[in-house]
Amino acid sequence: MRLDDLEADMPDVYEHPEYYLSRETEGWREAVRAMRAARGHPDAMITIYRAAPPEVGAINPGDWVSTSRAYAATHGRHAHDPAQDWPVISMQVPVRDVYWGGNDFTEFGYWPGVEDRP
Repeated sequence: MRLDDLEADMPDVYEHPEYYLSRETEGWREAVRAMRAARGHPDAMITIYRAAPPEVGAINPGDWVSTSRAYAATHGRHAHDPAQDWPVISMQVPVRDVYWGGNDFTEFGYWPGVEDRP
């Protein structure tokens, strides 16, 4: 499901995201702002984020991404040593290339050029 058209399956998601996303989730406010801004705007640009080892340096097609920098950062935190935390990388992409997998509104997939991604 594309980020710009989530209400096809959940008609109240833009008005009541708390039904689908816990306010306890790191970065939930940021994710909701991005989701609402993307609504009906497939050609708009959005910033996506992911934590990755320093040698990665880029977001690639098929990568797990988030619309929340704070949420992405939680996935790069080292369990015991903050000096080993992974950096968060970001990229501006068209909203139409960001797909939701149906599980968490802070987690998406980056699929550029794919029209009917599940």
